[in-house]
Amino acid sequence: MPMPRISLNTQAAKQFIRPFVPVGLLDLMARRHYEMKAKLSAQQRSDNNATPTPTSENVASPRSATAIIFYWSHLFGTTEALATFAKNALIALEVDVTMVNIDAQADLEVYADAGTNYDFAISVGSLPLAKRVAGRPLYEVFGENFYLWVLDPIIYDLQKFLFVRQYLNASQRSSRLRFLFWERDYANLVTELTSPEQVRYFPFGGHFYVPSSSTDDVARIPRLAIIGTVGAELAKVSSSDLDGLATSSDTPNVSSALRSRYFDAIESVGGNANVTMVARDVLGIEVKQLLSVEWLPFLTRVDSYEKRRRRLLVAAALRGIPVDFYGTGWKEHVPPDESFQFLDAVSFNAQPRLLRRYRGLVNFDPNLEDGLHDRVYTALGNGCRVITNTNRATVEVDAPHGTLYTYDINAPELADSAAEVLNAANIPDHDILALRRNHCWQSRVDAVFTFPDEHGGPLPVSAE
Repeated sequence: MPMPRISLNTQAAKQFIRPFVPVGLLDLMARRHYEMKAKLSAQQRSDNNATPTPTSENVASPRSATAIIFYWSHLFGTTEALATFAKNALIALEVDVTMVNIDAQADLEVYADAGTNYDFAISVGSLPLAKRVAGRPLYEVFGENFYLWVLDPIIYDLQKFLFVRQYLNASQRSSRLRFLFWERDYANLVTELTSPEQVRYFPFGGHFYVPSSSTDDVARIPRLAIIGTVGAELAKVSSSDLDGLATSSDTPNVSSALRSRYFDAIESVGGNANVTMVARDVLGIEVKQLLSVEWLPFLTRVDSYEKRRRRLLVAAALRGIPVDFYGTGWKEHVPPDESFQFLDAVSFNAQPRLLRRYRGLVNFDPNLEDGLHDRVYTALGNGCRVITNTNRATVEVDAPHGTLYTYDINAPELADSAAEVLNAANIPDHDILALRRNHCWQSRVDAVFTFPDEHGGPLPVSAE
């Protein structure tokens, strides 16, 4: 007698076993159906060099998952490029992607009709959160899940923009509102206010240049490059020392002795570079209070002051070493030196080709302790050695020996590492290719977004 056929409700089964199976295994199970397609996509995709467009793009795909990405027009093209990298990586996961420039396409009602039908939405940076559709913020209209991709230290966005504070408050009431952070410490702070399922560590990927021919490249010059700025926000910080920052009427009420301990810890050699984390640890301030309007003005003043002080310490440590400074503020704040050149700022898309000209990049993420700027990955993936401040995230780069050097942000000693970088041979091609594979945008997106079945969007993945 033949056995009767058993009908299994797979969705119900998944919900039953979910509490008993580690998240990593669920991710693996979720990917199995798309493994072959992902391999094909990996062979076919380029090195993230698509030129961003300032208009919306709808990319058709047979995959049922859908996403909408909001971005804005950045002066140097940064947000457009990041949005495009995310779009291309999601397409490789068979997601239908709509990319919307909130500046060029203010009529968001056109997309709102399908708003809740998107599996998820991503805001590239905080500014898209300022937009409203029929009086409602974007995160109330678009996506089963909504992700704020935080591009700057979140204390600045919370201080400057009411709509970012509103998003943080709303995320404590709704688990569909989520965060992507490229720095773990700030990710962990926000996790304490929301939940692990709502916050994800999402490191930057590199931006890689591929010469169109063997003659399209140039020999590297024996100089170091600095790409960045002394910081536009620093013009508002006129004090010449940390104590002067505490004279404002909006400074929280902390004893002078405790405040001195805080300032000493910020500027100590080998200490934590993140001034917000130091405030939590030394002053004993709870996260909810730290990220409130009571503390944010003071924290951002201290953070801004330290950015300038630490960046100028690096510049002073480079005296006598051939360095080209790209960006604003350097010529005004750095004493002249015959080995220095002060040049104009460069766009985001021009940086990969520029870095192929230099022996090394001097990088600073001065007030971050566990997360690297995209320039680190871009430089290494374009064969340019990197000298950067000590940061826990450097161990994840797995850079070949002699390609990544570090210094203490409060006591930079750069002469020896600079000499090694300037006199080193070119990084072998196989090492460059390995760096590109490990730190491309496809690998970043693959690690965060998975698509479990035909009925759902991304699996919630907690901060690591």
